[in-house]
Amino acid sequence: MLTIREANACDHSSVTKLRVDGYLSSGEFKVLNHDFLSVQRGQVYLIETEGKVIASLQQERISSCEIFTGLTNTHIPEDFHYFETIYHSKGVTDSAYRNLGLNSLLRFHSLSKYSQLQNINSFASIVYEKAPRLNTLKEMGYKFRQTHLKSTKYTSPTGKVFLTYLERNQFKKAIKKLDSQLGSLHKKYQIEFIG
Repeated sequence: MLTIREANACDHSSVTKLRVDGYLSSGEFKVLNHDFLSVQRGQVYLIETEGKVIASLQQERISSCEIFTGLTNTHIPEDFHYFETIYHSKGVTDSAYRNLGLNSLLRFHSLSKYSQLQNINSFASIVYEKAPRLNTLKEMGYKFRQTHLKSTKYTSPTGKVFLTYLERNQFKKAIKKLDSQLGSLHKKYQIEFIG
């Protein structure tokens, strides 16, 4: 059984540990300061099985380029006008459960829930070159714009940095694509959505 739900205060230490452990093995960037991994803003959704948190994804509603730049420590192009956007960040999966599609399952949950709101005009992420989910995002219809970090206070990328975003006219296609990719996960696990 996999349970997807919003994290609460009691989950803070479990989510932080998952992030720290997961990011230590990342080949796309090096963590220079672990403090930012304990910061949980907006809504954090997680997947748990048998009482253990095995994946999480943070999301925040952002209404301006200025706010977006400040939250991401990344240069956001001035011609990015797809606000409000749902910003997905700090996605991580326990090493024992990787390559099952858990990040895709969390994205599917988020897109299905928030694409119905009329004032949401995009979903966005900052991703690093060679990240495992790049191909999935491209197949879903995400656009990619190369950008750069404003400082390397927290992470140091080993390659290029991209702003990726999914425009509103691609929401239905993206949800359908994710749903088709999650077939094997549904066969292996019973999945319960809470909230």
